[in-house]
Amino acid sequence: MPVVQIHALMPSEQERVDMALAAANEGLAGALGIGTRHVWSQFVPVAAMHTGSRPRGFTGHCPIVVVRAMPGRAPEAIEAGLQAVAE
Repeated sequence: MPVVQIHALMPSEQERVDMALAAANEGLAGALGIGTRHVWSQFVPVAAMHTGSRPRGFTGHCPIVVVRAMPGRAPEAIEAGLQAVAE
């Protein structure tokens, strides 16, 4: 069961979090050929984010996304899954 974690500053609208998680689940499930019920996702809010020594506000920061899954998938499936989550 793949797990997607999105670490980011909290957006002002909760709906954006829900939309991002749903899109990640749907994209990864489609790329791997599994049902969306087999993909879990989490939004992990961060208190602050810096680029080098500069603090970043919500606009202009890049979330950190971690995808975990059991080993054994073909490299092409892994690449397709990561690409789907990145989009």
